[in-house]
Amino acid sequence: MITAISLADALRRAAATTLLLGASLCAAAQQTLDVPLAFVGPADSTARRGAEQGLAEAQVQGEFLGQQYRLDAEPGSAVAIVAALPADELLKLAAAHPGTPVLNVTAADDGLRDDCRPNLFHVLPSVRMTADAVA
Repeated sequence: MITAISLADALRRAAATTLLLGASLCAAAQQTLDVPLAFVGPADSTARRGAEQGLAEAQVQGEFLGQQYRLDAEPGSAVAIVAALPADELLKLAAAHPGTPVLNVTAADDGLRDDCRPNLFHVLPSVRMTADAVA
């Protein structure tokens, strides 16, 4: 049975834990984490403009979380690569950076799904997926 004293004690402990957690989160938020991203593809493409728009939206959340995103990194120093490339070049890029996620934003080739790479993620559906959805 919970008594008034044990309930009050539990509430005090919960409040103290919340204050400590909040203080540690505030301290962590004061340190900004730099998140370098790379874009590989035509500089004047809609894919590049889309990546920039996504980056601007991510900055809003990043401010709250203490993260600063930038889209100017070289692929070798990026934490993720946004790629607007033909399928063959995309596969070469993923092979050249095996430990880095590569986000395919333009190539819809079915063969990319058949030649699955663990670090290659497809933002759009393949031709076959689109045909299946239409059918």
